[in-house]
Amino acid sequence: MNHLRTAGKWARTAPGEPHMSRGLPAIAASLVVAPVVVLAWLLPPALVLPASSLVLLMGAAIAALAAWLGRIELGASRITLWDLAGAFAFIGFAAGALSEPMHAAQLLGVAPPNP
Repeated sequence: MNHLRTAGKWARTAPGEPHMSRGLPAIAASLVVAPVVVLAWLLPPALVLPASSLVLLMGAAIAALAAWLGRIELGASRITLWDLAGAFAFIGFAAGALSEPMHAAQLLGVAPPNP
């Protein structure tokens, strides 16, 4: 019976799971959160929410595309790129809803800046 080698409760990865996939969500989260922190530091306070919304929504799209291309399971018992894509999209849409339309227009260069 020793030749079957099923994954027990002390197994590092699930059966069929690549070894490098556990650190991927942490790397993806840090690659999206770092620009948001830099934008919050560099931009005027009125433009932080619209800029954060754009960055987070782009991060959600990239994470979802990577999860789709990587054929990551939707119902996994651990945090996956699908979970990060959903969280980034939720926070990005919330930041966009809380920002003022004039500030979003200023960020995109459509409206003149405030004096």
